[in-house]
Amino acid sequence: MLLVANSAAVVGEGDAAEATQLAHLESHELLLGDALVGEASLQFLSQAQGYLASEPADCASLPQYLEGVASNASLSGNQDGVDYSVAAVGSRWSGGAAGDNLTTLAPFAGADETSLDVRVVAVVNETAGGGAVLWFKEESHLLHIPIAPESAASLCASTLGGLGQAFGQVPPCNATSDAAAFSAALPPLVEEASSLGFTLDAGWSLGGSEGCYVSYWVTLVEPGVEGVAGGFDWTVLGAGEAA
Repeated sequence: MLLVANSAAVVGEGDAAEATQLAHLESHELLLGDALVGEASLQFLSQAQGYLASEPADCASLPQYLEGVASNASLSGNQDGVDYSVAAVGSRWSGGAAGDNLTTLAPFAGADETSLDVRVVAVVNETAGGGAVLWFKEESHLLHIPIAPESAASLCASTLGGLGQAFGQVPPCNATSDAAAFSAALPPLVEEASSLGFTLDAGWSLGGSEGCYVSYWVTLVEPGVEGVAGGFDWTVLGAGEAA
């Protein structure tokens, strides 16, 4: 009887140890899953920042350009006995301002009225204990990149419109008048851009067979935007023509 009792005790201890180990793995999977969602979201934001920093926007197609931040992010590996894989899809969010609980990505968590808002959907799969512990979750988060697309759209309209109006009010085929019109129109446009956090550069030239068309262009730059991979400049280009 003593041998039987001892055997039962050993088995019981083994079962308890196994249960404790499984509980530990489950707890680790939960914490790891939260961290992986944050890491995949960070990867997406970094990719989006690379796109914004390297690809200038065009005033004529700004909404389409902003959709270009969409991309995928993925992670896989093993940590402390847990095999994991994460697939995340990020895209532009147009649903308005909203908070979010992904505190690991502060200050980029949540959708903001004045920024470029994005939504990340992440799917996490984890396996541990030889398949004894499985863990899965899918969740979405709203984030933002602090460029100012609404301000850029407003500046595109006012700057190109202002230059077009200025050139349209002077006699045609007259470089001197065009130069004077440009010099008079530019300072208030530069001031407006500065008030919204942008620098503005612009230029013009005469074209056409008789030099009677004025081509003009603008470069708007939002400098020192705070990103997950450090500061970057966001550039928006525009152009127009006046007879």
